[in-house]
Amino acid sequence: MSNIAAKYGAVAKFSGAGGGDCSVGVCFDKNKATRIITEWEQHDIMPIDIKMSKEGIRLE
Repeated sequence: MSNIAAKYGAVAKFSGAGGGDCSVGVCFDKNKATRIITEWEQHDIMPIDIKMSKEGIRLE
């Protein structure tokens, strides 16, 4: 996951001990993010789309 993100100038980091159960990726370019997500899905990585908000976190 990290290598794919880095290939497009983004970043990704595994949580905890790095066992791959959960990770966080950040990309501010929508076109690059789409390419990253496509490649992750090809490697059976399931992204969850989240957005940052000035309002804070809320459940929709």
